[in-house]
Amino acid sequence: MIKHDLAAAGIDAVNAAGDVLDFHALRTTFCSSLNACGASPAVLGQLAQHSSPTTTLKHYARARLHDVQSALEVLPLSPVEGLEALRATGTGDLRPAANVAPASQTGRETAIQGSTESKKRSGF
Repeated sequence: MIKHDLAAAGIDAVNAAGDVLDFHALRTTFCSSLNACGASPAVLGQLAQHSSPTTTLKHYARARLHDVQSALEVLPLSPVEGLEALRATGTGDLRPAANVAPASQTGRETAIQGSTESKKRSGF
């Protein structure tokens, strides 16, 4: 049906870059737009009529460049502002000691270790 409509309108189904305009392209645009608007995975899956939201997210919900940029812009502090703030307090040039793990790494290792210990206790 889409191919027939494109032909009637004089529109090529494939552009110079090799991008194809078909049912799946329309579905990808639809799901990606819903995802960018904040629709939950369950809603995306239901509207795409998939049995699992995983299918929708894996194959049809794509993050476009402006979606990624918009997500980064809502962060409370941009990396540049953060660096300027550190320099203003005199801590911008500090580096961790070679034998001290960064706090985020230590926390992650602790969480993984705790998870492993829990599995050992529970038998999983």
